[in-house]
Amino acid sequence: WQQLGIQKFFDSTTASGEWQQKNKLSSWGARDEKTLEQAFDWIDREKAQSPMFVTIFPCGTHHPYVVPEDLQRDHPEIRWPRRPEDRKEKYHHTVRYADWVMGQMIQGMRERGLL
Repeated sequence: WQQLGIQKFFDSTTASGEWQQKNKLSSWGARDEKTLEQAFDWIDREKAQSPMFVTIFPCGTHHPYVVPEDLQRDHPEIRWPRRPEDRKEKYHHTVRYADWVMGQMIQGMRERGLL
């Protein structure tokens, strides 16, 4: 990544072991909302040094189609599937998760004057 001119790279493998354990979603990586928090932390530190470019690769919609249980519990307004054991329902479950994270990203960008 450094050869491509990327100055800062963060993913679950570059995070501390404690962060990895606390925020792991699946073998694909960390919880999407926690990765977004890391991106916003970086943006908040670097905002004065514009221009900047940020890419976030969410992993929630990849097999095994996992949504954190605490998110389901804490956000009943999201229409979670009734049959999460059904593969199609599990996938739709993760799409709702991704949609929620996207909403968090848009809200965070608005709060920072980036939209």
